[in-house]
Parts: sequence; C-alpha cells; structure tokens
Amino acid sequence: MAFKQMKKLIMLFSALLLGLFIVGLKGNNKKVYFQPIPWYKRSPEAIKKEMGLSLSIEEIKKISDELSKLSPEEVVKLYCDLDYNGGRSGQESDVIHCKMWFLVNWFEEPGWDTGVIIDGYEIKDKSIKTTTATISVVYRVIGIFSGDEILMLGPFYQLVNFQLIKSNKGWKINQPIISPHISRESEIKIQEYWLSITKDEKEKEKRKTNIETLKTLLKFDEKYQL
Repeated sequence: MAFKQMKKLIMLFSALLLGLFIVGLKGNNKKVYFQPIPWYKRSPEAIKKEMGLSLSIEEIKKISDELSKLSPEEVVKLYCDLDYNGGRSGQESDVIHCKMWFLVNWFEEPGWDTGVIIDGYEIKDKSIKTTTATISVVYRVIGIFSGDEILMLGPFYQLVNFQLIKSNKGWKINQPIISPHISRESEIKIQEYWLSITKDEKEKEKRKTNIETLKTLLKFDEKYQL
C-alpha cells in the first residue's frame, strides 16, 4: 500500500514538474514572439496597417528600397536632416514618418516631452567596417524645449557618435536613441500650429511667449565654428 502511494506521489510530482517545464517553454516562446521587431523588418502590409499610413504598399516598398541603398554617412545625414526639419515632432507627413523609422534599428522611442533646438549640425568623422560603422555628428545647440516651455541654452557643441549596423535592408542606426534635435524655424512652426488651434487664452499667451523666445535664441557666429 505504501509503495502504491509512493508511486502515485512520484507520478504526480513528475507531472507537476513537466507542467511547469511546459509553461516555462510557453512563457519563453511568448517573450520571443512579442519582442518588438524594428519597422524595416516588417512587411509593407503590416507597416501600413500598424502605423495607419495613407501610403500605398508600393510607396512603402519604394521608400524601403531607396533607403537600403544609402551609405552609413548618407543614412545619418538623412536622419539628422529629417529630425532638424521636425521629422519626429508628431506633425510630420506619412512619408517622413515612414523614412524616420526605416533608418533605425528599434521599434519605439520614449514619448519625448523634451528636446534640443539646434542651429545646425555637421558630420565630423566616420569609421566604416564590413557590418558596423560609426558616424560622428556635432550639433550646434542653442536651446531646449521641455513640456510647453522653451528655454535658452548655449550656444555650445554636442557630440553624438551614431553606431550603425548593416542589415539585409541596408545600413541602420543602432544607437543611441537621442531626443529630437530640431531647428529653430521648425519649432516656431510647431508653436504657431498649436497657437492656431488652442482656444485657451493662457495657452495662447504661452505659445506667443515661446515664439518670441525662439526668435531671440543666440545664433552661432564665426567664433563658435569648429
């Protein structure tokens, strides 16, 4: 009797261990399955649906194909140009939005409520290997935005070393994920947009103040040039 009970306990214990093992496998598979996949690795159909783009499948494919032919330096220059012109402001066109995500090797970014206002940027150095590359960019910083505040800051230089990897869809920026680096002119347009749609008087005054602050931010002159 004791032997039968012991055998039954062993069988129950073994079944429990097996169940935990299977659950563990399912849990691991679930984690792998739901790991964020960079946008450029997804199908045009999935990108159109998940991003809610007005672009056609053919247009998305064309953007992907064009960007896949760029050199590491061209990738970084395009990324900086688009960012400079408000490409991550939330008011960009679907084409720009699609391009921004096709240039990077990540799926999402923080919900930026801070960013940098710049007078321009310059690519200063590059190191390109078979599957990796580093492109060094120097930004000319003149201010920051934080929430709905515009603050004078600088002028000073900010160095960012963009690390790239070569994928089957061309060169992609792998790191770092930096906050938006936008031009004075682009930020003024954003502030003017919010001014035009708000009905709150205090909010209107805030936007007007921000626009005036942006117009008075210091510019880089010859003594600041590298």
